[in-house]
Amino acid sequence: ATIPGVELEISAVPLEGFEVGGSLGIVDPTYDTFIDENDGDRDRSSDPFTYTAQQTYSAYINYSVPFEGGEFKAHVDYGHQGRKWFEYNYGAGNDVFLNREPSYALVNGRLSVQLDSPDIELAVYGKNLTEEEYNTFILDISEFIGTTTAFRGTPRTYGIEITSRF
Repeated sequence: ATIPGVELEISAVPLEGFEVGGSLGIVDPTYDTFIDENDGDRDRSSDPFTYTAQQTYSAYINYSVPFEGGEFKAHVDYGHQGRKWFEYNYGAGNDVFLNREPSYALVNGRLSVQLDSPDIELAVYGKNLTEEEYNTFILDISEFIGTTTAFRGTPRTYGIEITSRF
């Protein structure tokens, strides 16, 4: 296989206590040769790559404000993953991808207060705030037992964290 690609990351601090950044990743994988010995030596060299999104990008903002005895911090991030294929199915003359995940994006946020003495951080957070539904893995075993299994991504979650450093 040949997997050319590029990844770029950038961050900036335009104002004291304010940081912005992001990343971009692009890959264009191709098979040089792919002979499937489990399928009668089928040449699968033209198949799309599985488990690989061709593009990803993200952005984040961090903001912090010091105060007497500690610091307030806020963070928000956005991450996008392009479409990805899980498995190619050659069934009954229909060579199609049955198991693919469309592109999706996740938004996360966190607010915290860091105290100097005692050295404790109190935080609230939310992950997948837009309640995006996505799969992290799909396994088509319909030819064997008549079903397809998918592992769902983490749903919207909220939490509280207390961190003590000593």
